[in-house]
Amino acid sequence: SSKKEAHNAIMEEIRQASTAGLRHVSKDMKSKGASGTVPAEIPSAVPSKKTSDSSSAPSGPRRVEKERNKYFIEDVHGEQLTINDVSRETSIYIFRCEKSTIRVEGKINQITLDSCVKTGVLFDAVISTCDVVNCTSCEAQCTDKVPSVLIDKSSGVQFYLNPATSEQTDVVSAKSSDVNIVLPSGNGDVNELSIPYQFVT
Repeated sequence: SSKKEAHNAIMEEIRQASTAGLRHVSKDMKSKGASGTVPAEIPSAVPSKKTSDSSSAPSGPRRVEKERNKYFIEDVHGEQLTINDVSRETSIYIFRCEKSTIRVEGKINQITLDSCVKTGVLFDAVISTCDVVNCTSCEAQCTDKVPSVLIDKSSGVQFYLNPATSEQTDVVSAKSSDVNIVLPSGNGDVNELSIPYQFVT
């Protein structure tokens, strides 16, 4: 089918990320409008229109706690957090955070960003999936390996993959705009691939 052919073509571009089908972005072309809350490892968020889901969501009490194998990081604003008490069974749920950065050290099972604005997550390795849902101007960076990425109902999402393992990652995007898969290079430049509004495996 045409959808399957389009999917295969895009995934092939990701697998050939060093050259084919990618737009080279120099240092002076990198995203502008940094909020100052994202560390050097995660370039500043790309400004974009807020979605109704994330911009209108009411703010609740700050919550950062672990219940069994699940971390809840909710309503955190303008902070930088590091989570390192993790295991292969750990899942992390990041909800309604704004202008914050979450660093996850170690291999975990799953990460979800839900209804966040201008928030970045930097993680080493995920066994299952990293989901970005109802988010605006958010970024995620995998320094090791993630087998599956889901981006749903989001706008202005930048997902940075490790070039050494990117060919092992499946990307699914649905009802999302301004989504880019980015492969950093050693000299400070990046290779960037735009994902269509509807891209489902």
